[in-house]
Amino acid sequence: MERQKREQREEEERQCQQFLEAEPIPVMREELARMRERDKIEDERKDSPVAKSKLFGDAVRASAIRMVFDAIEIVAFFKNCEQLFGVYGVLDSLKAILIR
Repeated sequence: MERQKREQREEEERQCQQFLEAEPIPVMREELARMRERDKIEDERKDSPVAKSKLFGDAVRASAIRMVFDAIEIVAFFKNCEQLFGVYGVLDSLKAILIR
């Protein structure tokens, strides 16, 4: 009688273990799908013109010399900006916006 109870308990434990092992797979798939969706949204946000203009604007502001009103130094300012645009790979559509 004890043997039957022990075997029954062991069988229940095996079934419980199998259930627990099978359960995480759908949960993990859902989590993976959420992570992929989050990554996709993040990539779209990083590729948006607003994000790029912010990124390039911060980089140029930190690197460019200040524009002055002396005619000779304006040439140096624009040469510096052209060089920075080349280094950072700034899109043509953003260059005029960043110089302002």
